[in-house]
Amino acid sequence: MKLPFIPPLLQPAAVGEKDLTVGINFASGGAGALVNTYQGRVLELLTQLKYFKDVKKHLRKKHGSSKTTKLLSRSVYMFSIGGNDYLVPFVANGKSQMLEFYTKKDYVSMVIGNLTTVLKGIYYEGGRKFVTITVPPLGRLPYTRGYNNGNRTSELTELARLRNKALPKALKKLQNELKDFKVDGRDGRVLWVRAVQRSVELRRGWVPVMQRC
Repeated sequence: MKLPFIPPLLQPAAVGEKDLTVGINFASGGAGALVNTYQGRVLELLTQLKYFKDVKKHLRKKHGSSKTTKLLSRSVYMFSIGGNDYLVPFVANGKSQMLEFYTKKDYVSMVIGNLTTVLKGIYYEGGRKFVTITVPPLGRLPYTRGYNNGNRTSELTELARLRNKALPKALKKLQNELKDFKVDGRDGRVLWVRAVQRSVELRRGWVPVMQRC
């Protein structure tokens, strides 16, 4: 398609000299929907929303309100976030501290609530088209398999399952509430399986991808 790479927000001169009409990447490695997920080390989702609003102001100043409104309504907003929120309680101190205060269902609802809050925030700023990606079976990742703890990995996989089951319902509710709100939910598990299969084909001397870290 010969589309240019989408520049990251914090790339030097990303805002100002770059043509932001091709898009901008607000992602922060390790970030989650919850504020306390790797707090102080990442840009969590609500902070990313704040930066999005700043970019909108920049676009309006440079291109005018009419063009900016049209641009935002035609753009596609992709979200692949949430997995870290479920991983952190297990990896921070070796035990699921957060789940001592919340049931799994309530914890999942809290994460999804923060995500839908940001989706609505972008909608009210002019966004209309969204894509979300489910989280993979977290207990099956090489990283988490390294813990060699069946109970812990089972809990992680259960959290991912609950999240992937609850998110479509939350998105359907948004579609009913917000006019012209369009969302496409993609199955991240399929993407992960394809990536692993492709990695097996191309590893050529690398450590087998199915072994734990």
